[in-house]
Amino acid sequence: MLAKVNFDQTDVRFYTSIKFHVIFAQIKQFYYLINILSKYIPERNITREILSSQRCLSIYELFDSTIINYHPLRRAKYYHQACGKYNSLPCFYDLDTFMCLCTNDRHANCFNFDFHMENDCRGSNYCLNKGECFQDLPQCPTISVCSCADCYYGSRCQFSTKTYGISLDAILGYHIRPNTTLFRQPKPIKTSMILVIIICFLGIISSFLSIITFRRKNPRAFGSGIYLFVSSIICLFIMFTLLFKFLLLFLIQSEAVIQSWILKSNCILMDFLLRILLNVVDWLNACVSIERVIVVNIGPQFNKIKSTKVIRGKIIL
Repeated sequence: MLAKVNFDQTDVRFYTSIKFHVIFAQIKQFYYLINILSKYIPERNITREILSSQRCLSIYELFDSTIINYHPLRRAKYYHQACGKYNSLPCFYDLDTFMCLCTNDRHANCFNFDFHMENDCRGSNYCLNKGECFQDLPQCPTISVCSCADCYYGSRCQFSTKTYGISLDAILGYHIRPNTTLFRQPKPIKTSMILVIIICFLGIISSFLSIITFRRKNPRAFGSGIYLFVSSIICLFIMFTLLFKFLLLFLIQSEAVIQSWILKSNCILMDFLLRILLNVVDWLNACVSIERVIVVNIGPQFNKIKSTKVIRGKIIL
């Protein structure tokens, strides 16, 4: 039986009519002993919390290299020692064959266990980018899900975050709960919203003060003043773009906005616009540094009028 656990989900429910006595949970490569029933009782609700103390340890964590290098049948003779040595050990396993439970009298009760299942949906793996495919039943399955490798996501692992860089979509997208108000969002979203508002508020004030300063004639007597004036205007656009980007991401991920043209515009335009504006500001700041070096080297012979004309062309470029 399988289930996906979402970012904002803390519990999983299973319903089964199959008679059982032992429940294991596998999370990634780790196994946990959930419950042992000496007598099966139908129509019974079992609630368990998965704790680190319930993890089944590997024999490589319990025995030294001498015992591990023995033949599996000879190695099995020492399994009782693990239960006797570790009083809180619930279970352990040998990847070659056995899963072992530690009984109340601290003996090992071992049975065959398949640790090498091929997670490829019986040869019909539809998951992309080396994703593992899981099915709920070996015969006539009704559900199949993909377990994606790092940096991939989506129902078929078809999307990648490798090319996003520092995009807000990759960092915060999966933390935003759909159809939920801002006050009920998880802490990363609330914290990010507060940080974005503070950054934009301070950035807008700083940009306005810079624009007021450099729109006067004297600060723009040299080319660096013109560069800084244009840079202040672009920084103002960056602040508004960042705020709009965050709000748009929140509305899209919370499913308040579902229009396809808005989704495509956000995917194609917003990240590119932020990145290109930031790059333009970096280039303008580099131009300021270059001009200051030239002024220091040339000194009084520096032609401000000619420099101003050249600078206007550089800004347009």
